[in-house]
Amino acid sequence: MPEWMTETQKPKAQDAKRIYGHLHFNWLSLEGNEENASSAKLIYYPQYPEVRLSGIMKGVRSIPSEYLREKAGEVYENRLLFLGVRSDGATLGMLIVGHEALRHEARQTEGYEHEAGLHPLPIATGVNTPKDRLLARLREINLMGWVKGRKLVQGNVIEYSAQNAVGYTLEALLGISANGDNQPDFEGYEIKGYTVARFGPIYKKAVTVLTVEPDMGVYREENGILRFLREWGYPDKRGREDRQNFGGIHRVGHQHKDTRLTLRVTGFDPAKPDRLDPDGHVSYFSEDGTLAAGWSFRKLVRSWSVKHGRAAYVPALAKKESNEYFYGPPVLVCTETDFLRVLSGLINGLMFTDPAIKAENWSLPTRKLHVRNQFRIKFSDIPHLYGESERIDYTAE
Repeated sequence: MPEWMTETQKPKAQDAKRIYGHLHFNWLSLEGNEENASSAKLIYYPQYPEVRLSGIMKGVRSIPSEYLREKAGEVYENRLLFLGVRSDGATLGMLIVGHEALRHEARQTEGYEHEAGLHPLPIATGVNTPKDRLLARLREINLMGWVKGRKLVQGNVIEYSAQNAVGYTLEALLGISANGDNQPDFEGYEIKGYTVARFGPIYKKAVTVLTVEPDMGVYREENGILRFLREWGYPDKRGREDRQNFGGIHRVGHQHKDTRLTLRVTGFDPAKPDRLDPDGHVSYFSEDGTLAAGWSFRKLVRSWSVKHGRAAYVPALAKKESNEYFYGPPVLVCTETDFLRVLSGLINGLMFTDPAIKAENWSLPTRKLHVRNQFRIKFSDIPHLYGESERIDYTAE
């Protein structure tokens, strides 16, 4: 969900279970002029479930409202409503009434369905689509051979050799700065680099698909991370002195032997996989029922939907001793995801949390905290999170 799209809940009792997402919506005229519909919003009704577009005509002067009233179809037979999303995140709408030639052209587009209420129009056809440009850039990176681990910070390339360098190095080669924003990385694709022993086989180890901080529970209280580590963390298992850790794979419904916490999904019934409670969350619970840390559905929806609408998983060989990586095929390109697939993946045990939280100099006021809350999944299970997935050898001509 873009930054300008803010989740809200109305105070009225009948609205308590609806999620309101405010849109930056502009009406576009044939002359190219824009008028903002400041009241435009999306309303999610989980009890049906459905999403409705609302408020797009309030305060708008350039588009006569009678064209969109309930009985308008009986008076104006030939109405076309075009919707699109611009690169700055704004949603654009154009209403055309009585333009028979344009209506005919729309009906001739590839894949047109006469009975469909909403029909996607292909804009980029043939070559030079975002997918083409991504594959072309990956081909160029492959031809570079072995490259040093690096990170792009505010336009400057710095050497980088941490455990997650495979991802940062690939992002740097794609011109992506390590700014931690919540937007897709390249041409609308979230880019995930991961290391393999050799190219080709289906990778069976786990990869990180989402890194997001909790927004609920003890963890979010004042000095909450310290209390969280004190109550549910444990001394470093490798013998490193004065260090407190919290880590390990946590799966839904299973208590972790070291942290004594159980990961649970609240507000989602797998028997009704198309519905969810907007107040739901994915959380760690203690034995006495304390919510230790959790992620609200609202935060997870925002993090997942924006970044993972399209994703590309790129394998790489690694030389740890020299901090070098070699990126090769095949890339796994995934599209058509939704948050309900994520919840199903968690409940079915395919996706899990694998946090890496530590405090060095634990007993001292100068302690250093390092947090990384990760949602991970085996690479072979990634297609369960998407409607479409394709393995592509981008080095082939």
